[in-house]
Amino acid sequence: MKKFFIMFIIIVATTVFINDCKKNEVVDNSDKKQEELVVGISYGNIATNFSEKDISGATFNLNDYKGKVIMLSFSAMWCGPCRAEAGELMELYNKYKERGFELVQCVYQDEQGDPADESDLKRWKEEFGITFKLISDSDYSTINLYKVDLIPTNMIINKDFVIKYLNTGFDKVTIESVILKSLK
Repeated sequence: MKKFFIMFIIIVATTVFINDCKKNEVVDNSDKKQEELVVGISYGNIATNFSEKDISGATFNLNDYKGKVIMLSFSAMWCGPCRAEAGELMELYNKYKERGFELVQCVYQDEQGDPADESDLKRWKEEFGITFKLISDSDYSTINLYKVDLIPTNMIINKDFVIKYLNTGFDKVTIESVILKSLK
């Protein structure tokens, strides 16, 4: 029985490791023609448009950012790793914004797990000194559209609107590498 349990743990750990490695995959579809790409939420697909309210109550539309390198970051105010990456996101934004890089953070829940609103976004902005675009997703439509099940989830969309990176957590080295490659 003990050997069976140990073998079971090894199989589960191996499966989790393999799946996690797949999430870190960075796909290069530069050899594909634009018409061969598919709209969807997966590596190498064309990003799906969405609209949400920003910190001032104005409508944010992802399609308005076509032609720029965009990083979408999905977060919640109660999430410790989301809070930890906020400063890192500001650092990335400040480093590359003059080169056509945009960062959009979608905060969907407040500290109590309730849907985030404009006042929550203002507190988040003040706490972390954020100057990039903040949007809320009070009805979870964008979280559901992008199939975000773990946070923080980060996505990089290149100038052609192709998803070049999609992963949970914050891998600064990989993220910065994808940003640099996409800005070329």
